[in-house]
Amino acid sequence: MLEALAAIVAAIVAALAGALGWERRKRRKLEDEQIARLNAMRDANLAALKRRDEAVAARPPMPDERPSRFDDFEKPR
Repeated sequence: MLEALAAIVAAIVAALAGALGWERRKRRKLEDEQIARLNAMRDANLAALKRRDEAVAARPPMPDERPSRFDDFEKPR
């Protein structure tokens, strides 16, 4: 009897929760938190790419490649 009463109370609470939108608000809050985490990860990745590009731009340019001495003696085909 007590178990049946507990099941009825649980069903009523679940119905009220659905009617009042508790689950919807909870899910929306979780979605917002997930979106915030994804945005933070994206911003961190973009910042890392920007730092990498700045570091590459700050390096001195590579010298032009000089031909090898071996090329002077290579036979034409």
